Amino acid sequence: MNIYDLEKFDVDMFEFSNKYLTYNDIYWSLFVDLFNTGLRSCEILDKNRFTLLESGEYLIETAKGSNNRHLSTLYFSDLFNNAFSNGGFLYSGITYQRLDHIFKISWGSPNVFQHKKRLSTHLFRHMLCKSMYNDGFEVQEIADFMGEVNNKNILGYINSTIYI
Repeated sequence: MNIYDLEKFDVDMFEFSNKYLTYNDIYWSLFVDLFNTGLRSCEILDKNRFTLLESGEYLIETAKGSNNRHLSTLYFSDLFNNAFSNGGFLYSGITYQRLDHIFKISWGSPNVFQHKKRLSTHLFRHMLCKSMYNDGFEVQEIADFMGEVNNKNILGYINSTIYI
């Protein structure tokens, strides 16, 4: 199974309950990009971590001493790709605190998750790992895709109870 066979997730599976965001909004694109890539918020908010390669992939410097990631532009929203290809960065000026605030006010269904965990960027990372594993990817393939050095982290994501 090729990692690029993984279909993009359908963000609409969540009850989207806020008039502040639209499908053409920067924050909506940010949610979609986080959902499809499993990037950490500190990674996706930092332009200096991204390099667009001739192959049509982004080389992304990961946090926490992990392996750098190669992700196809297909995993990112059109708004993100268009801005980046024109020398800009769609998420410039968005802080982690602002992103966290938008998560708090924008998403419905607080009981979607077990143990009353709140929807966050890190939950998207868990969800992507679980989904890939359920789709038949091996733990090492998931670790490589996610830029993880240690398979124990992936096993933790796969076995976590925060995602139903």
